[in-house]
Amino acid sequence: MSSYHQLEKRFGIVCVEKGFITAAQLHEVIGIQINENLYGMDHRLLGQILVSLGYITSDHIREVLREMGVPTRFSLCDCDLFEDSQGVKNP
Repeated sequence: MSSYHQLEKRFGIVCVEKGFITAAQLHEVIGIQINENLYGMDHRLLGQILVSLGYITSDHIREVLREMGVPTRFSLCDCDLFEDSQGVKNP
């Protein structure tokens, strides 16, 4: 199992491999993340952006993090960070 600090695969790559998003969608959200950072906006994780666009759910995030070997205590899925495209918080 991977350590939290040295993951074998990145979150977005696992999402694509599992068929949750396309490579084009991954490129889109990486671009959004970069632009938000360049313009001084609050940093959002790829999962947060994907959920806000309606591409994945918090259940998908949990599954990806489990596959990546991220310990549950580090999982941000249980926080109120993830809202879908209609502003509804995902449990």
